[in-house]
Amino acid sequence: MRVSAFRGYHVKPADAAEISVNEPSSFSRKTGKEYLKAHPQSLLGALRPDLISGRKKRGDLQSLSAKAGDELEKRLEAGDLLADAEFGIYLYRQVHDAHVQIGIAVTCHLDDWRDEKILPHEAIIPERVEEVKALLTGLNAHPFPVQLGFEGRDSLDDLIDDWIDLNPPTTEFEDAQGKTHALWRIDGENADPFLDEMELIDRAYIIDGHHRVAAADEISKDQKSEGSEEEDLAPCHWVAACFFSFDQLELETHARVIRDFGRLSADGFLHAISKVLPLDSNRQSRPEDRFEACIYAGDGWHTVRWGAPESDDPLDSIDARLLELFILEPILDIHEGNRAERLSYLPGGTDTGKLEKLVDSGEAAAVIRLHPPEIGDVIALADMAESMPAKTTCFEPKLRTGLFMHRLELD
Repeated sequence: MRVSAFRGYHVKPADAAEISVNEPSSFSRKTGKEYLKAHPQSLLGALRPDLISGRKKRGDLQSLSAKAGDELEKRLEAGDLLADAEFGIYLYRQVHDAHVQIGIAVTCHLDDWRDEKILPHEAIIPERVEEVKALLTGLNAHPFPVQLGFEGRDSLDDLIDDWIDLNPPTTEFEDAQGKTHALWRIDGENADPFLDEMELIDRAYIIDGHHRVAAADEISKDQKSEGSEEEDLAPCHWVAACFFSFDQLELETHARVIRDFGRLSADGFLHAISKVLPLDSNRQSRPEDRFEACIYAGDGWHTVRWGAPESDDPLDSIDARLLELFILEPILDIHEGNRAERLSYLPGGTDTGKLEKLVDSGEAAAVIRLHPPEIGDVIALADMAESMPAKTTCFEPKLRTGLFMHRLELD
């Protein structure tokens, strides 16, 4: 991998919990506006300028881009974000309940994306790339590093452990969800041993941030010119990334929220499933193994099992795909053309009570939980240049946004 230290902005350590943001995309317009009112120092206005401008149509991307830049400038002028004096990298530790994960944040040259050393496992939507590109261009920075998974290296783990043992965090806080975030900034020559180890990584896989990489690539191409090695090293040709070894990652699958049964009733839906698959009304709310799903509909939770497929195609072993083949398409007539209107998603860790309330209140017809795929499934499909079904992978915990940024220095 071609990696580098970077220079940009970092959050004011004393107010990091107030300024940085958990998953900007998860805010609705209502909750986003309420959050901004309660947290005026927050970067949410810069990361989600539509909450301030009231516009998010594709034709308004230019104005949203400008608004993002204005909001970021306000945070810089207020001293909530500080400019880095020199190039450096970060160690980023998250602790939630008993789970600990430690990533190393650097920048990757976008040639690694083009040369398929950074591999996707999701389909990339051009319209979404345009939106992200407009935001990054307006900010002139990457505020949310791409999350990459890789096969861990003991020698790199030893470097990370030694640094954390010998140095206090430069920033540390606990967020409202009880997650602890800690950053160690490593500047100058101290970063070189880490970078040397990371250059030995052969391949990395996108865990979160497919559209960010694609948008960064588009920005790089816009700025590209035939020129010197110095031009190739310009910040706009690099993307911010935080690397985590596979053994640290926890994988969930988004819950499927079914908005309606079409012409069926709840009982008719369950009966239709029972005619083709084993269905057990056992009140089990989470699948215990692969090749089964838990459905909340009608009078409670039900477990459906489709069994291991005979096919050697890795895609046929993904429960999200089997759900489509056995239930969504043949029974509910939910397919690519109408999926957006009839199906939505919630993170795999969503509280059971919240899922049940959606159905009990009539807001949804049913919710379906799937067993998550294995990391090996993600790798196998990425290596084959195949995409996972939508919303199949949900890696936890998510990175906090805005703690550090890679500055693009666009013309």
